[in-house]
Formats: sequence, structure tokens, C-alpha cells
Amino acid sequence: IRYASHAVGYDNETIALELGDNSESNNTIDFNILNTHKEFLNGLQRADNFLTLLPQASKNLLTNDATPKELFDSLTMERSFYGFITSAQQNVPLPLNHASSNISEEELQTILQHPGIIRARELYLLKETVYAHREWYHAIQSMPSEMRGAAAHVAHLWGWHNQAIVAAARSDIRDNLELRFPKAYFETVSNHAQSRGLASDWVYSLIRQESAFSPKAKSGAGALGIMQIMPSTARQVSRSAGIKLKTKHQLLDPHKNIKIGTAYLGQLLKRFDGNLVLATAAYNAGPHRAKRWQPKHKPMDGDIWIETIPIHETRNYVKNIFTYQAIYRRNLGMEARLSDSLKQIQPKQNTSIATN
Repeated sequence: IRYASHAVGYDNETIALELGDNSESNNTIDFNILNTHKEFLNGLQRADNFLTLLPQASKNLLTNDATPKELFDSLTMERSFYGFITSAQQNVPLPLNHASSNISEEELQTILQHPGIIRARELYLLKETVYAHREWYHAIQSMPSEMRGAAAHVAHLWGWHNQAIVAAARSDIRDNLELRFPKAYFETVSNHAQSRGLASDWVYSLIRQESAFSPKAKSGAGALGIMQIMPSTARQVSRSAGIKLKTKHQLLDPHKNIKIGTAYLGQLLKRFDGNLVLATAAYNAGPHRAKRWQPKHKPMDGDIWIETIPIHETRNYVKNIFTYQAIYRRNLGMEARLSDSLKQIQPKQNTSIATN
């Protein structure tokens, strides 16, 4: 019902409330949705009615000169979640579209002599991170696109990866995947991932999504550090994993944060029987929610299941993680491909799952 209703233009969050996925709305089922679902299924049997079932955006796509197959095939050119899914289905290489870029000596000197960049660098060395970020953003805001690309290279050379990512994304070198998806803290990530039985590309994808490699990141909800861990979760994981954690401020140390974050990922992966999709959703929305969202009776393809996630933020979060993971596989010298976990999500068991 949720999937068919989404196809005819309903918002997933609205559907979730109407179907009782929220404990505060269990008695608010709107039976108009059931009628819409029935009309949708009936309409599929009649080709002349099919277009009336689609959202306006989809109708616009199908009314141009391209055939549906041509539109579908065009996705194999896009570096996106749907582009990667389509390429995997077509059995063609994923469209990473990577393009290397370099910085000339002249460009390097221009950036190094920029007053805003000089101030940002000095503040960064003094560990005045907030003010350093402000100076950096103000400096690159007025730069032309090609100069921002040069600034991205400089930040990358300094190991200031968060700023390199931001500058590259707003420049003419968006296709430089090595700048936009760096392998920072390589030994720390590799060692802790290996000790917990995790794939480094998955850990890197989570870091890239959570903080874009900003070790001092703080969320409005209180999550801290490079893997954005809630202090309460960090304390519980630390106790169960035998990790020393004296104060929550230690979570701003990227090495300590990664150690605790990978321990938590290992716990989630075990709870969800090794399924990365469910563990990823649990990392963002909590294991109880991910458990509740599992198929009830029969297995479901992972890409379809992701579309049924009722929280918009988590749905996009999971898509980003698996897009980034394929890119990181390339950056780590492996075959760029989607996770096998996208092939199938198993129905939930009757056993309960603990939460942190």
C-alpha cells in the first residue's frame, strides 16, 4: 500500500502516519489510501489508464520523445543512487565519472596569499576551529568556481578534509572523487574496521555522511565527533566493548570516536544478521525503528525496502551511504559495486532486539 500510494504522489511520512507506523497515530488509518491502492492495481491492467496513475513529474518524463527504455538507460550515466542501481541491473560498470585535477604553482600561490585563507589557516593551527571555518567559508564564497577548486586542493594538502569537500563540491572539480571522498585517518579506520569485522568502505561512507570528516562536529541533537555518536550511546557501547571513556568530550578525538563508532557498528551488524542496509538505517534512526520497518512476512529487495522507510531523513541517509560506499570501494582499490545487502531484506523475527 505504501509503495503504490507513493507512486501516485503520496508523501511517505504521511503514509507512515496513516498506516500506524507512529505510535501516536495508530488509530488514524485513512481508508481513502486503500481505495487509491485498489484503483492503482486495477489501472495497471489498462494501458490507456496507466499515465493517469503517475505523478505529474513522471507524466512529463513520459510525454517527451524518449522511450521509457531510453529514459531508464540514461540513468546509467548518472553518479547517483538510482544511477548505480540501474547500472547494476543492466550489468554495466557504475558511472563514477571520476576526473583527476591538479593545482598549478600559480594557483597555489594565489590561494596561499589570499587574506581570508591566511586567517583561516592561522585560526585552524590555533585550534580555533569555529572561527577558522567561518573565515574559510567567507573566503571561498566570493571566489570563482575554478579558484574554489584550487582552494579544495590546498585544504586537502593540509589535511583539512571537511573544507576540501565543501570547496570541491562548489567548484569546477566536482568529479574529483579523491578530493570529495578522502581516505583520512586511514590506519585508524582500517584497524578498527578489521577488528570488528567491518568493511572499511562502509565505515568511510558513514563518516563522510555523518560529518564530512569534521572531527569537532556537533549536532543539534547532541551527537559528537567524526561519526556523530550520542554520548549516551557512547557510554553504553564503551562499557560493553571494554573501551575507556572518561568524558563525552573525548568523542571529539577522531581516533577515540572511530574506535567507539566501529564498535557500535559491529553490534548493529550482528543484531541485524550481517545486513548492512538494516544496520545503516539503525545507525541513523535507532535499532528499534529499523526492526519495526523490516518486512513482516516475505523477503523484499533492498532497493525497494529503502523506498518504504517512512522517515525522509533516514531514507535519503541510507541511499547516500550506499552510493558513497560504491565510490569508496573505488578509492580503496576495489571493484566499484553496490553492496550485496541491497539484494534482499529478510522478514523480521519474533525475537526482540535491544537498543542503545
